[in-house]
Order: sequence, then C-alpha cells, then structure tokens
Amino acid sequence: MSIALATPFSISGPSTTSETDAFAAATRYDIDTVGQTITIWLPCGSAVTSGGKTTSFAPGPQAPTLTVEFSLGSSTWSASNGQSGTLTADQIATVQAMLAGVNAAVRNQAEASVQSMGILAGTNVPW
Repeated sequence: MSIALATPFSISGPSTTSETDAFAAATRYDIDTVGQTITIWLPCGSAVTSGGKTTSFAPGPQAPTLTVEFSLGSSTWSASNGQSGTLTADQIATVQAMLAGVNAAVRNQAEASVQSMGILAGTNVPW
C-alpha cells in the first residue's frame, strides 16, 4: 500500500537528473514499547507496477522523507514537515490495535529467531 500524493514532489534543474514522485510509502518504522513512541518514515517515490498491478515502491533518490512520531504517553504526534497534533480516541484505538496485533507477532518472531539461532541463549516466553 502507498499514498498517492495530492501534490507530487518534482525536481528538475540544469543537471540531467530530474524526477517526479507521486507516491509516499512507509518504508521503515520503529516501535519503542518502553518509551511509548512510534516513528514512521515515509519517503516520496514511485509505485512499481507489473502486469498492471502495483507490486512495490521505489523511493526517489532526491525526494524528501517525511518522518512522523506518535507519542502514546501524551497522545500527541509531530511530523518533520512542521505539522503536529493530538490523537483522537479513534486514532489511539487504531494505533493500539496495530501494536497489539502486528507488533506482538513481529516481536515474538524476532525473539524466537534470535533464540533458535543461538544468538541469545534462553527460552522464548511470548507475551
């Protein structure tokens, strides 16, 4: 999934390199369960298609990346484009559902992998 930008990022100039990026996608995220923050990186780029279907995302080499940080402790968010705000009850519920579902599964699998590879000796205790 990606976001079709209302205003595509475009750059051109005296050099031979120019680009127009019409999409943004979350390519990286960090969930800090202790600090209760979620940071998401969304670079601008292009949707890659194959057979008429979007298959992946390619960040633009000169395009900006929007960074958004959600603070669950204070229910606020701020973005690298200067915007900020307070999470609504529905938005908080959405973030909590993401944490409960996706993050728990990813965290448990990561811990199981590290333990099964012998990188960290011990017994897995999913929670």
